[in-house]
Order: sequence, then structure tokens, then C-alpha cells
Amino acid sequence: VGDSIEITEVLDSTAGEKFAGPRVVIEEPRELTEDPVDGEFKLESAPVEKVEVMILKSFPPQYVVHVTIGLPSGCHEFSSFAVKRDGKIVSIQILNQTPVAASICTLIYGLEEIRIPLEGPFEPGVEFDVLVNGERQGTFVGQG
Repeated sequence: VGDSIEITEVLDSTAGEKFAGPRVVIEEPRELTEDPVDGEFKLESAPVEKVEVMILKSFPPQYVVHVTIGLPSGCHEFSSFAVKRDGKIVSIQILNQTPVAASICTLIYGLEEIRIPLEGPFEPGVEFDVLVNGERQGTFVGQG
């Protein structure tokens, strides 16, 4: 499948959610710096427009956070996400990238949807907080 969000969404919509195969590798959130990535792009926190936590009917239960982020201009692109779990808090960092060099960009505000799988297990009956880019966006209760 690779790591293309678009291909994953097409496969999910036609064949259903993935239930076998290798796990998704999730990086630890990193500190934002002004250092360009590969000398061409700089990173910034993506504006968060909408967050929905989904618990998929499967055994064991699977948890997915569906996030809609903003792309403030035509030069903004989704870069990456990272997930960190600390007890009852699940922190997600979502980054956009923009060119370092001066660029002519459209001023059209775009949106992009991202599906982020959460690594379990989550203790049944326990409530977990979901933070996206440092702000609490909701909760979910672990399923048994």
C-alpha cells in the first residue's frame, strides 16, 4: 500500500479497512524548528479544522483519528504526522510544509483529510484525551 493517503483512502473505500499486514510506523512528535527540510521546505503546525475519533468494529478494536487540516495557501502541503501516547493522553502532531524560497502562491485556503491509526491496546472503560497540535480535540473510551 505504501504511505500515500490518497491510495489508502481509495483502497479503504472499495475494499474496506486494512485488517492484516505490517503495522503502521508512527514517529515520535518532533520539535518544530526553523531549519528547512532538505533545504527546500520549512515545517509549521497545520491548522486543525475538524477532528473525529472513530472506533472501528473489529477484534481487537481499532482506533482511527480522522483530521481535516487547513492549507493556508497554494504553497502549503501536508508534510507528516506523528503520534505519541503518554498514559491517558494521545498527542498528535501534524505538520505542513512550505517552500523556503520566495514563491508566488495562490491565496486559496485548501483542506486535506488525514486518517491516523492509533496503536492500542486501550484499556476498556478508560477515557483517553486526544490532543492535536497541542489542543484538546476530544476523548474516546477504550473498548473491550
